[in-house]
Amino acid sequence: MDVTERFKTPDYVLLDLDRTLLNTEAAMADYVALIRQHDANLSNRLYWAWRQAEDSNESFDARRFLIEEVVMERVPQSTVDQFDKLFSIPDQVDYSYLNDGAGELLQALDERQVPHGVLTYGSVEWQTLKLQASGLDALPHIVTQQRAKGRVLTSWMQPSGEIKLPKKLTDRYKALGGGTLSSVVLVDDKLEALVGLPDGVTGYWYTDKVATKSARITTVVGDVELGIVTDLRQILGII
Repeated sequence: MDVTERFKTPDYVLLDLDRTLLNTEAAMADYVALIRQHDANLSNRLYWAWRQAEDSNESFDARRFLIEEVVMERVPQSTVDQFDKLFSIPDQVDYSYLNDGAGELLQALDERQVPHGVLTYGSVEWQTLKLQASGLDALPHIVTQQRAKGRVLTSWMQPSGEIKLPKKLTDRYKALGGGTLSSVVLVDDKLEALVGLPDGVTGYWYTDKVATKSARITTVVGDVELGIVTDLRQILGII
């Protein structure tokens, strides 16, 4: 799909967190460095567990790793709580945890009064920490344990064929009136997240694989071609 093709402004734009809005690598590196200031051995164990997950192309939950360390009595719960407190303080000086173009995209969506929020996969504890550290917790957001976010959106479909997003995503936008929506855009860096999209939801794959010209996924209406964006600011030229 040609991402330069402009569509009607959607009722809502849903954005992924990790590796989409958030520079997950930078956030994780700072989390490891923070822990190193207090416990070098724990920091090293966390670092290598993270790298092993990255090499296997798997999601990594640093908070869950630390809780396992608590269970094994290698570190007290109070220490992990202190890490949470220190890491969750957002950087008030810059947006070092935002991916390139994320700040501009969010600002423009605000200026255009396009309702938007975050749909992120993972544990509530770890995803919330990253949202807080980046300041993105100010956005409406939902944490799901379902990798295929397309199927999450399908579960929100109404008999009328429209989509009723949870109140956590819509309460901020009074113009929506808590009603049902006819068009939603979902942007994610993982193709598997876009599987199972319902009719009325347009998926865009955010990727640094600039040589990729097309991608197809299975939706409830069959195989469809996805839009591909290599810069978050491209979304502004679509909606």
